[in-house]
Amino acid sequence: MRHKNIWCLASSSLLCIAALTGAAQAQATPPEKSDDAQRIEDIIITAERRIASVQTTPIAISAVTGDTLQSQQLGNIEALTTRLPNVNFSRNGGDVRIFIRGIGVDSIAPGSDPRVAFYTDGVYNPRVQAALGSFFDIERVEVLSGPQGTLYGRNATAGAVNLISRDPGDELNGYGRLTVGNYSAVRMEGAIGAPLSDTVGVRLAFQTNDRSGYGRNINTGGDVDDEKTRALRAKLKYDDGTLTATLQGDYFLEDDHSGGFHYLRPSPGHAQFGTSIGGVLPTNPRDYAGPGPDTRVEAYGIAGTLEYDLGDVTLTSISAYKHLDSHSYASPDGTTLGERLQPADFIDRSNSYTQEVRLGGKLGILDMVVGGYYFHEKNFAGIRGGVNVIYFGFPDFLGEGAVFRGTQKTDAYALFTQNTINVTDKFGIDVGARYSYEKRSATTLNRFNLGSPYVRFPLFPQSPADITIAGADSWSSFDPKVGIHYQASPDLFLYASYSTGFKSGGFNVSGLQPPFDPEDIKDFEAGIKADLFDRRLRLNLAGFYYKYSNLQVNIVVNNPDDPQNNQISTQNAARAKLYGLEANVTARPVDDLQINVDAAYLHTEFTDYKTADFTALYLGAPLPDGTMADANGEYDLSGNPLTYAPKWKLHGALAYTFHSGALNVTPRIDATYTSAVEQSVLKLPFSRQSGYTLVDLFLDFNLADQGLSASIFMRNATKKFYTLSSTVGGKLLRLSGHRIGRSTAHIRCFDHQDFLIRASWKKMIPSFPAGSFFLLLRPTRDSSYTAK
Repeated sequence: MRHKNIWCLASSSLLCIAALTGAAQAQATPPEKSDDAQRIEDIIITAERRIASVQTTPIAISAVTGDTLQSQQLGNIEALTTRLPNVNFSRNGGDVRIFIRGIGVDSIAPGSDPRVAFYTDGVYNPRVQAALGSFFDIERVEVLSGPQGTLYGRNATAGAVNLISRDPGDELNGYGRLTVGNYSAVRMEGAIGAPLSDTVGVRLAFQTNDRSGYGRNINTGGDVDDEKTRALRAKLKYDDGTLTATLQGDYFLEDDHSGGFHYLRPSPGHAQFGTSIGGVLPTNPRDYAGPGPDTRVEAYGIAGTLEYDLGDVTLTSISAYKHLDSHSYASPDGTTLGERLQPADFIDRSNSYTQEVRLGGKLGILDMVVGGYYFHEKNFAGIRGGVNVIYFGFPDFLGEGAVFRGTQKTDAYALFTQNTINVTDKFGIDVGARYSYEKRSATTLNRFNLGSPYVRFPLFPQSPADITIAGADSWSSFDPKVGIHYQASPDLFLYASYSTGFKSGGFNVSGLQPPFDPEDIKDFEAGIKADLFDRRLRLNLAGFYYKYSNLQVNIVVNNPDDPQNNQISTQNAARAKLYGLEANVTARPVDDLQINVDAAYLHTEFTDYKTADFTALYLGAPLPDGTMADANGEYDLSGNPLTYAPKWKLHGALAYTFHSGALNVTPRIDATYTSAVEQSVLKLPFSRQSGYTLVDLFLDFNLADQGLSASIFMRNATKKFYTLSSTVGGKLLRLSGHRIGRSTAHIRCFDHQDFLIRASWKKMIPSFPAGSFFLLLRPTRDSSYTAK
């Protein structure tokens, strides 16, 4: 079968190349190359709520166009972050976590707020997992580094990701793709946009993904980490030159067997309890043992945007509603007895409303934006896990066990402004501020009940044994920004700034505790953006220094009712400092040769952080790095790096285009190096990912005049295996003085190659020849066939 697949791959390659070569020979003369075509292109963005070039925007920003996403096969934010300096992506169960410059959410508490603000067409997504289903039919993606409080909604202490979808267009246009791959993969994606009149346009887009699992459940033989998703987007746009009104809706559904906790390796000196009574652990980290895993995510929303041109200024209003319902079912036990010992449900539901009104434009020497923002969310989150009384030496019976749940309501208000005073044509002063006020209320419930049998989701019934806490609190923050920028020459732009960021306080709905306070960050930043040698060399450099205080971290606190079973609490227990350098270099030293280099250096360290051993592996004994506990059993982690913050991240790409008549042939190599990543604040060596390098290979064919292209592509050519996240399991129970531990992880690991052959037309629909089609062939380690 494998030989047959290779033969199909080779045959298809020859057919695609022969078709392209024949078309090239049919054209008598090669197309003329313009000087502009050989220069590095500008990317136009709206990151500062105005239209501008990346090269004249005084912030650190990475922008990627939709065409680049397609040509490099970057089909989701996870793949995109491998190309961006100081941006990292991980998952914990079904939760999505994005880190920018070492700052992101590393919380295991359900309902935690992100530190990276994720926007889709100007609308804030409070639960990031709901936004990832919109990564199709994209105009561009903008990733902003550093606190963005003066322009962007809530909790943008680390940065912001802006995803901008395509508009309807002035002519009938669209595309369609069908992908068929190994693991029974079938992906369909398409869009069509059309003007309905001189002022009204409409666009419809969809994406479906179906794939069998990368692993299997050794209990049932069923799939693990498969994929089944459906996504839709509709956009209606009216534009008469003065008023622009956009109404759009989106829907996403995932229903598959992803999101479970995979067993990775044992904790030193400990064993899974399940193995001691006959349970079996998977030998392959891609496989799974226990119930599920089952994941179901449903998300939808609607947004309306109004823009009214008042002459020198434009009035903008964005109104939106977002809904998320996420449920997963799995077991942290890791053995084939997980369904008997510790099945668990994880639930996250959110309903949110946002309203933003702003006025922006140019008044004399002032470029200004001023506005107001309102956010409301009702979020229910909880964990319901069964516990078998066999742990206590009783007969086999699965009791309800632990229930942690809570409902949190948030109302956030903000006034913001950002202004540029153009002192001269070259020199400007940037001044901005945001005043934020947030109030939250929460009702949390805890209980531990072994007398009633465990019943799966969705039941979270009230019980006389419930311990409940209801509370409310509010916080406010004033976050300024001041900076300067100087256009030293048409091709050299300099900037420096100081800004602060604010992340709201809140409640830990999985623990009975008072509310925790906000955290704040102070950012000192400077950068250079240069286009040199007639725009043959682009050099963008940024340096930053953060002072980070009141970090919301998970620590272990003593449970006076049961000293053997402490509980995790979210507290403002840490301070940290971070600094680093980022460089982006694009060069075209000669015609048709392009070189890209992205380099990032990042230093992170806690300057004040004490915690007990929440893994229960050491309990006062020295940690692996020699750190001793104090008299209270706490470890001083000052000097330890933050998690998911590699010191070095280097990315390089080299491409050269050969011309043969009308045919352009471009081989390209792409490589990314990521240094070691700590996945535990305790610097546990068995949860550390060592440095690794990924290599991708491309061979592109292009007939520009025909709108036809083809590619042969290999991803992860060295078949490197690596993990993006891991979670060290804590003590289950103490039985007769014997500690029972575990080490489990939800891993996003890659050790396979992707090969790609693609032929495609990119034309307006009226120009499509009859019977035209797209062909995309994508074999992975075993086989893959993709039609596009």
